[in-house]
Amino acid sequence: MKKSWVKKLTWIVPTIAVLIAAYFVIPQLIADNAYPLEYKDLIKKYSLKYDIDPNLVAATIWQESHFDPNAGSGAGALGLMQIMPATAQGIANELGEGESFNTQMLFDPDVSIRYGTWYLSHYVKKYASVSLALVAYNGGFGLADQMAATGAYETLNYETANYYQRVQEVKTVYDQLYGRWWETATVKSKPKRPTLPTVVIFVKNWLGL
Repeated sequence: MKKSWVKKLTWIVPTIAVLIAAYFVIPQLIADNAYPLEYKDLIKKYSLKYDIDPNLVAATIWQESHFDPNAGSGAGALGLMQIMPATAQGIANELGEGESFNTQMLFDPDVSIRYGTWYLSHYVKKYASVSLALVAYNGGFGLADQMAATGAYETLNYETANYYQRVQEVKTVYDQLYGRWWETATVKSKPKRPTLPTVVIFVKNWLGL
């Protein structure tokens, strides 16, 4: 009987130790490797300026570029928030910066986050709907207008349908990991322990589902 308990302890103790370590380490691992929150100062600055949820902006950046300031798409979108040059020119015109704008500026995190946050905020206010704003951000305002009129989201093309759902899904992860981090005295807040739904989303996205 004694030997049986000794054998059990040889795997029970390490298992408990691993679970305890995971309880404290997993949030940081997920935050650092899967859902980082880089450029906090810029996200906070422009989200508050343009009256939009900072975690929505963070989730959009995650989906667009995974926080790579040098990202570029086959379609020609550039920077952290993957803005098309023609769209960026229009944003620059709206912000009174049309004459000074050039495409290379989109690789500047400050410019990309400022323009992208303004653009996303513009659509959130126009449609009073995050879903429609994300449809517009990804597929254009014409498609968003159509969805606003018909509500037939099931007719969306796969890319845009996946996009608007994924960004909102990722936002729930940022909400859970970081909370309302922009309201704290410092932007260096530690991530919180993820709930089961957050872990499920993490695994789903990690597997590319």
